[in-house]
Amino acid sequence: MAWWYELRGAENRLVELRRGFATEQEAREAAERAVTKLKSIAYPKEIETLTMVIGADPERMKAATDLD
Repeated sequence: MAWWYELRGAENRLVELRRGFATEQEAREAAERAVTKLKSIAYPKEIETLTMVIGADPERMKAATDLD
């Protein structure tokens, strides 16, 4: 199953989207690193509150296995 993460800003604005992680833990760690990087770029300014959304894409994985 392919895992993904999204970072969402104010009014559900998509800030970043990454896909293709092997596990939920890998996706979560990558999302946390991305939040840290975004905050350091904006330093010393405060950036908006970001929401992490993590999920799996079983349909995409099914399509990939159908190609084999």
